[in-house]
Amino acid sequence: GDSVANTAPEGRVLSAASGGGGAGLCPAGAAAGQGGEVNVLLLGPQGSGKGTQAKRIQAEYGIPHIATGEILRDAIASESELGRIVKPIVESGKLVPDDLMIELIRERLAEDDAENGFILDGFPRTLPQAQALDGMLTDIGRELSIVFGFQLNDSVGIE
Repeated sequence: GDSVANTAPEGRVLSAASGGGGAGLCPAGAAAGQGGEVNVLLLGPQGSGKGTQAKRIQAEYGIPHIATGEILRDAIASESELGRIVKPIVESGKLVPDDLMIELIRERLAEDDAENGFILDGFPRTLPQAQALDGMLTDIGRELSIVFGFQLNDSVGIE
């Protein structure tokens, strides 16, 4: 809802259905006065086109597409401390607690390839997650450049 949108500066939210042309983002390196960092959040249901748009943004800006499922798989495969903690949770089919997801995202955003920005996909899904993400981004001195909200008709989403 609207609360998630408030995590973006000036509350900029574009609907994927609107065409979203006027985002005002500059390709990597072009936004020198703003530190050149482009931090994108993609919200919406599965099948709404987030992954497709993430690939386009990634190609244009040279920033990593960070999907939460991928973060979990990578953490488990690397056998990191957090990976060892989340492995039994994931393997049992349970949801990983929000505090652990926030820490996994924090670690991922600290990697070199995310220095100039990131595209976060699949998180947050709830208001408490959005609030936790906002707090973590504040803690690490980063803020979202833009939030894209993707919408999908229920009938299309079921197909």
